[in-house]
Amino acid sequence: LTSKRRLPAYYLLSASFVFLLIADTAYAAALLANTYQTGNPLDAGWLLFFVLFGTVALHPSMVGLSEPLPQAETKLTWQRLVLLTATSLIAPILLAYQAVFDEHIDVPVIVGGSIVLFLLVALRMAYLLGERKILERRLEFQAFHDPLTRLPNRSFFTERFEQALARSERLGSKVAVLFVDLDDFKEVNDSLGHETGDGVLIAVAHRVRGCLRPTDTAARLGGDEFTVLLEDIEDARGAVRVAKRILGELRAPVVLGELEMGVSASIGIVLGEGTRERLGDLLRKADLALYRAKSRGKAGYEVFDPGLENRITL
Repeated sequence: LTSKRRLPAYYLLSASFVFLLIADTAYAAALLANTYQTGNPLDAGWLLFFVLFGTVALHPSMVGLSEPLPQAETKLTWQRLVLLTATSLIAPILLAYQAVFDEHIDVPVIVGGSIVLFLLVALRMAYLLGERKILERRLEFQAFHDPLTRLPNRSFFTERFEQALARSERLGSKVAVLFVDLDDFKEVNDSLGHETGDGVLIAVAHRVRGCLRPTDTAARLGGDEFTVLLEDIEDARGAVRVAKRILGELRAPVVLGELEMGVSASIGIVLGEGTRERLGDLLRKADLALYRAKSRGKAGYEVFDPGLENRITL
């Protein structure tokens, strides 16, 4: 299911009831003018209604209507179903009564019932379309964001990275990738539990995001690993300033209920230039710089340089 997908069954069903309303209205007008005769061309409106209604039932998009809608805002209750059914039966019941007892039919009742039926169906379809759009937006968000921190995930980060490289090529600027890893986070999970660990991750994500400009992107790759994409960077000094800002924000204790704990992180920084850069290569280089920062005592940062791979000792 994507945001661009449509369900033709919705529109076919709406069109069928439009033809039904037109046919009923024309029939009522012909009765008032005493000009209606069997075989009148307006009878085609009823036939077209049933043809479209059958097409809706057989259309492949009807499969989409059977898909569950989580957290739906409206429900088809028995009361609504009875009201809709009763309204739809007004016209055929009155016509059957006229045929059996040869009685005069109150035309406004038929027309009014048809209009009410059309409005009920139209409102219901509008509700269903609204719920479908809400679900599509929710699923799209879930596909590109981390469910815990609500930060972009790797897929979204990769897409933004490619777009940023294209813009940097046009503007003659650079991008920077920061690899942020929490220090000793495993001890938090082991000693305080995963629920507390999740609270720490949410707090860290909020602080990291607060250190960035609107054009920058923070993402969670998984576990306690975060990445930051900085756009329109002239040199490493701009990325270093952001890294220092993040480290400064993380120094403040994280308060979770009555629990207060300190958090620190290490950051690896790498600059990217040109559209030939690959995110995987930059993340690997940023990871090497991160490893170097941790080897120097943690709670710090390191900028990648070409000779760093040779200097790191395992």
